[in-house]
Amino acid sequence: MEKEFETFKWELNRLTRDMSEFVQSYEKLDDGQKRSVSNNYPFTSDLHDLKNMVAKWNDTVNKM
Repeated sequence: MEKEFETFKWELNRLTRDMSEFVQSYEKLDDGQKRSVSNNYPFTSDLHDLKNMVAKWNDTVNKM
């Protein structure tokens, strides 16, 4: 059972890292690229909201 929990925590940390990298890569896009993302992908949040959600997620995961 301990092995499964360790695997879960590892996957959760990997997901958290990937989400943070996703936000960082979005921040590097120019305005035209960001408009393209907005027009072509189903994101309902702007970057500010997304950054806040990822920060809240990171805080929650760190408390585990």
